Amino acid sequence: MTDLVDSSYYSADRPFSKPVLIDSANRMIQSYLTSIQPEINTDEIRSLIFDANLLRIYLNDSSNGKIENLKMILAHKLSYINSGHFGQRPDSNSNALTLVLIGYGANGNYIYYDQNHALNICQPCPRECPETGTASSDVLVQ
Repeated sequence: MTDLVDSSYYSADRPFSKPVLIDSANRMIQSYLTSIQPEINTDEIRSLIFDANLLRIYLNDSSNGKIENLKMILAHKLSYINSGHFGQRPDSNSNALTLVLIGYGANGNYIYYDQNHALNICQPCPRECPETGTASSDVLVQ
């Protein structure tokens, strides 16, 4: 355990958001990648990249309440909906899917960014992946 991870994250009463070892994470990632066959299905979503600075600003702003948890909601992109696909299942096509991120407090109520916004702008990989460094890999490398 590092100084960055409080030991309470490993307690049995914490049902989610636990750190996972890199080899376990890679096994989980590789299982998903094997299931989507990215070498054949080149448009299948492999990851979604989010701007950490915007997320940091949102999580650190307590003017509307303290965010205790972050809900990541799968959603269709507006461009997919507006092109006539509202309510249509897109498989995991990277042109169609996004995540809507919204925090909520200890009372279970949503805490909006700037009073009336949720966060959404995710870069879909394989379309917009990092091209250099360890983040250019589909699995976690050190």
